[in-house]
Amino acid sequence: MPSRRKKQNINQKDLWLKSFQELSGKKALPRDLTPLRYPGGKGSLKYFLANVVLQNELSGKPMIEPFCGGAGASIPLLEAGLISELHLNDANPAIAAFWQTLIEDTDALVSLVLTTPITIDQWYRWKEVFNHKEQASRLELGFSAFFLNRCNRSGLLSGGPIGGLDQTGNYKIDCRFNRAGLVKRIETIAAHRDKIRVTCLDACDMLERLSPLLNGEVLIFLDPPYVAQGKNLYKEHCFSEEDHQRLSGYIKDKNWKWLITYDDHELIHRLYAERTRGVIELSYLMQRAKLGRELLVASTHCRLPAFADIQQRAEEKAAPAFPKRTAAAL
Repeated sequence: MPSRRKKQNINQKDLWLKSFQELSGKKALPRDLTPLRYPGGKGSLKYFLANVVLQNELSGKPMIEPFCGGAGASIPLLEAGLISELHLNDANPAIAAFWQTLIEDTDALVSLVLTTPITIDQWYRWKEVFNHKEQASRLELGFSAFFLNRCNRSGLLSGGPIGGLDQTGNYKIDCRFNRAGLVKRIETIAAHRDKIRVTCLDACDMLERLSPLLNGEVLIFLDPPYVAQGKNLYKEHCFSEEDHQRLSGYIKDKNWKWLITYDDHELIHRLYAERTRGVIELSYLMQRAKLGRELLVASTHCRLPAFADIQQRAEEKAAPAFPKRTAAAL
C-alpha cells in the first residue's frame, strides 16, 4: 500500500508539472529557494499553485501568504515572474524578523550565516536569544530563528539540536547548514526585495487591513497550523479550536480567491463542509517519515486544476483504509 500511494503522489505532481508547462510555456519552476526547513512545508505545492495562478488569470498579480512560514511554494512563483508581488505574514515574531532581515539587512544576515560557528555552544547562545525575543535586535532575533531552524531536528524551533546535546547521534548539528547554498538562496530572494512585503500580524487582522485591496486580482494562500499536531509543532503559536473557528468564520464567505491547506481532521471537515474541494496527499518529515494526508479548501471564486478531483477519486478507490469523506464536486 505505501508504494502505491507514493506512485499516485508522483503521478499527481507530474500532472501539475505538465499542466504548468502547457499553460506557461516554461519548462520548470526554480527549485528549493527557501532557506527555512518546515515540517509540513508546502514546497511540493508550487506547481499546483502555479496552475491556480494561470487558470485564474492571476499572472502578474500579487499573492498573499498570511501564514508564510518558509514560503516554500510562493517564492518560486515570484522568482519565475508568475506573480508581481508577495506579501509574507507570520504571527511568530522570530520568523517575521528573519524575513524582514533577509529583505532589509541582507549583508548582515549573510555575514552571520558565513561566520557563526555551528556548535552546541552557539546553539545555547541563539536559543537564549530566541527565548528572550523582547531583548533582541531584529537581526539577532531573525538569525536565532534561522540558526535553530537549520540546526534543530525537523527544523522545529522548540526542538533539540540534530545529533543531540551530546552530539552522539548519526548526524551532527551542522549537517543541514550548507553555508554557500544557504547564502545563495538568501541572495536570490533578496534580489526581489522591492516585490516582497513582510508583516507580523494575526492572519485575520492582516487580511482585514488589506481588505480594501483584496479583489479578484489577488491570490491568497493560507497554510494555518495543523489541528492534530499544532501544539507539538508550533508551541505558543499553535491554534486553538476557537482560532480555527475564527479563521473559518472570517474567510469562507469572502468574495476573494483563496486556498487553504489543512491536516485531515474532523474539525476542518465540519468548519468547511460545504467548501471542501478535494484531498491532496503529501508526505512530510517530522523526525521520522510520515504520510501526511491534507485537505484542500478553496473559495468558490477560485478555479482549481480539474485533476485534483480526479486524483481524490482515485485515492478513495485505491486506499479504502482511509475513512470516506464527503466532499463537494468541482
